[in-house]
Amino acid sequence: MHRRRVFPTSWGIFVAAAALIVSHIPTSLGVIDEQYTTKCGQNFQCTNLTNIGYPFWGGTRPQYCGHPNFGLNCTGEYPRLTILSSAYRVFSIDNTTQTLNVVGEEILRNCCSKYTHNTSLDTAHFHYVFDTKNITLFYGCRIPHGAPYIPTVFACYGTTLVNHIVYNACIYSISDTTEYSDVTCNNSVIVPINQEAARAFAGYVVNAYEGLRSGFGLQWEANDTNCERCVQSGGICGSDTSSSGSFVCYCSDQPYALTCQPFFKKGRINLQHSHSITTLLMLWPRGSTNFRSIEQYFGR
Repeated sequence: MHRRRVFPTSWGIFVAAAALIVSHIPTSLGVIDEQYTTKCGQNFQCTNLTNIGYPFWGGTRPQYCGHPNFGLNCTGEYPRLTILSSAYRVFSIDNTTQTLNVVGEEILRNCCSKYTHNTSLDTAHFHYVFDTKNITLFYGCRIPHGAPYIPTVFACYGTTLVNHIVYNACIYSISDTTEYSDVTCNNSVIVPINQEAARAFAGYVVNAYEGLRSGFGLQWEANDTNCERCVQSGGICGSDTSSSGSFVCYCSDQPYALTCQPFFKKGRINLQHSHSITTLLMLWPRGSTNFRSIEQYFGR
C-alpha cells in the first residue's frame, strides 16, 4: 500500500504566510496604547475636585496628558495652580464652559500686608470671565483723629490705634481712590472679584475677608479646538513633553500632531503597513475568484 504524498495547496501556503505577516503588524492597531489609556484616557481627581480632564494634569496624572501651563498641585485641601509665578487656589473647574474659579493664595494668607502686587495673568492661556470686577485695596493707611466714618475700612495684621489715630489700616474701594482726602496709605493693589462680591462690597454688606476670598472666574484656552478634533478622530489629547510642549493627539498606532489617521484611508492602507499587504497579494493564489476583489479592496 503506497501512501500518497500530500503537498500543501496554494491556499494553504497563503494562509500560513498571511498568519506570519499579520503577526508582525503592531498589536496596538485598533487599541490605544495602554500607557495613554491608563494615564490619559480618563478624567482624574485632584484633592476635592473630581472629573478633571485636559488640559489639566497633576497628582497621578502625568504632564504629557495635559498642557504644560496647566499643572495642578494636588496636595492639601484644594488644588493649586501657578500662573506667572503666582499661586492660586482652585475652587472649581468646569470642563464644559472651560472656566475655573480661583483666588490668590496671598489674599488667603493676608489680604493686606502680603499682597504687594496686582494680579497678572498669562493672557495667552487665561482671561477673566465677562462678569469679573476689580476692587482696589489700600493698605498701610493712616486715619487721623476726627476723620469721617469710613465704612470700607477693615483691620489688618499690625493695625493699631494710638491717640485716636489709626495706623496700618486697610481700606477697599470700588474705584481707584480712597475717596477720603485726609486718609493716607502706603500702597495699593487691584484685585479681581466676582460680580456677586462686587455688589456686596458696593452695598457695604459683606465682610471684606469673605468677599475677597470668594474668588473670581477665569476662562482658559489650551488648544481646545485641536483637542476636540483629536477626540472626534478617536484619539486622546496630550502634549509632547520631550520638546516644546506642543499639542499631541495620542492614537492607536502612534502620536499625531492633530488628529488620528485611520488604518484604512480612502480605500488604501497606511504606508507603514503597505509592505505587508503587498506580500499578501503576491502570495494570494492567482486562480482564486477572490483575488480581484482583494486587489480592489486594498486599492491595487
